[in-house]
Amino acid sequence: MKDNGYDVADYTGVNPLLGTLDDVKKLINATHDRGMKFLMDFVPNHSSDECEWFKLSLKRVDPFTNFYIWKDGVPINATHTTNPNNWASRFTGSAWTWREERKQYYLHQFAKNQPDLNFRDPKTRQTVESAVKFWLDLGCDGFRLDAPKHVFEDSQFKDKPQIHDYRTVPNEWFALDHIYTMALPESYGLVRDWGALLNEYKKRDGRTRILMTEDYDSPAVLIKYLENATSPGAQIPLYLTMTEMSSTTNASRLDWWVHSMSDVFPQGYFNWALDNHDNHRVTTRFTPESVDAMNMLTLLLPGVATMYYGTEIGMPDIKVRPDQRQDKQPGAGATGDDNDSRDASRNPMIWDDSDMSKVLVIWTYFCQTELCAIRHEPRDP
Repeated sequence: MKDNGYDVADYTGVNPLLGTLDDVKKLINATHDRGMKFLMDFVPNHSSDECEWFKLSLKRVDPFTNFYIWKDGVPINATHTTNPNNWASRFTGSAWTWREERKQYYLHQFAKNQPDLNFRDPKTRQTVESAVKFWLDLGCDGFRLDAPKHVFEDSQFKDKPQIHDYRTVPNEWFALDHIYTMALPESYGLVRDWGALLNEYKKRDGRTRILMTEDYDSPAVLIKYLENATSPGAQIPLYLTMTEMSSTTNASRLDWWVHSMSDVFPQGYFNWALDNHDNHRVTTRFTPESVDAMNMLTLLLPGVATMYYGTEIGMPDIKVRPDQRQDKQPGAGATGDDNDSRDASRNPMIWDDSDMSKVLVIWTYFCQTELCAIRHEPRDP
């Protein structure tokens, strides 16, 4: 929980804060009993440094020796070295951390507690894929893949080109062109391979498993993740540009964003998202009076609407005192500002046993209908 769960310590376990594996099984079954689908967030790029895989890799215990990206340092003098290259962490500072036990640096594109897995190592890839199968076998209906474009790094580990003055950006990450750590062809290949795996499960029982990808990019780039008639892949490469809209966005800009999707993607695969867990809520970015109109916009546009919990009832961001802060990562917010805590939009759902629960069920029913429409399949009764 150094990054609110995006630092995975056990890929087939459940954090005791949230319950047990039996609780998850009951939740999956109860979801299916209500005619709904159960999807999971899956983090392939990195684990927690408390993961058993990392602890064994640190000690060079096979087969975990090369599970992570380990590199020797660049010599400074006879006794000291420095970082292997100029790569920076998205959460500020260098992307490399020294471990004395192994006498090497490990790569972390995010927090230092989130070491990057080495997907060029066949044993790593096979083990992570086994975790995917574990949740599919448990009844999971698909996954939202976290940050898939970060999964592969260039094998030569060259310095990245500098595109901005370090003094003018909120952290070092924004000063560099990430051509060696983002959107490599192998990352799209991994999504295609996992799309094929999910299709194999469909062949067994006729149930489609959904694959979503998280990538802040234009549809012209996102389409590389998309399945087509000849190649498996993701059905929903999440289009997240609208999470950047605010009260300063005019109609022309909105029209451009909509057409960026509708002019590029096949019609059955359009998708829209107004906000998410990494950005400020719609109600806060616009006004409380506008949230219904923004929800109507995404529901009336053709395709799949993805709604962040609470947006359907107009929940705003909350103000978080320093002593309440759970998002400990500096520079993790959309702006890269250390004070831009993501906690503001991760507030508890306003939840009770009133008629609002019926609204949520209707909303989920709508989502299921839209997902099935993508594949031109009949909706479950």
